[in-house]
Amino acid sequence: MEKRPLLEAGKTYWIRQTGNNNEPLFLENRNFTFFIRLMRHHLPVAYDIKAYALIETEIQLVLTVKDGDIIPSQYTEKPYQPLSNLLNAYAKAINKGYGRSGSLFRVRYKRMPILSDATLADVIHQTHLLPARTGRKYTFYPYSSYTNPLFL
Repeated sequence: MEKRPLLEAGKTYWIRQTGNNNEPLFLENRNFTFFIRLMRHHLPVAYDIKAYALIETEIQLVLTVKDGDIIPSQYTEKPYQPLSNLLNAYAKAINKGYGRSGSLFRVRYKRMPILSDATLADVIHQTHLLPARTGRKYTFYPYSSYTNPLFL
């Protein structure tokens, strides 16, 4: 069976990550803002961010991997590396800051390739509605691209 690449240049993906054993990923508001700062640092080198939403127990990102001639050469063979760097940097900071050890995240993030504009629109909508699953008004939620667009 042929192994599927983690992420491919020029393709758009819906990325979802949850905490190990359903534990919270964000313990305080400052954790959300720290993660967003890390996103601003790590992701733009290799991805166009279409949407994102963060809740205590889940991260959702909609990313388009830039073409190989646009991203730095160290990422052309491994376009997943900036996303991995983001998640690793966050996990290390949380483990150090809260005196914990072990995996913060589930083993591997879930990724779904987006193959049409209609699916892209639906996935962005679903991502923006993520805070509503926790009873929040997504139109006023500060840790989502709906209200805090970053680079969109």
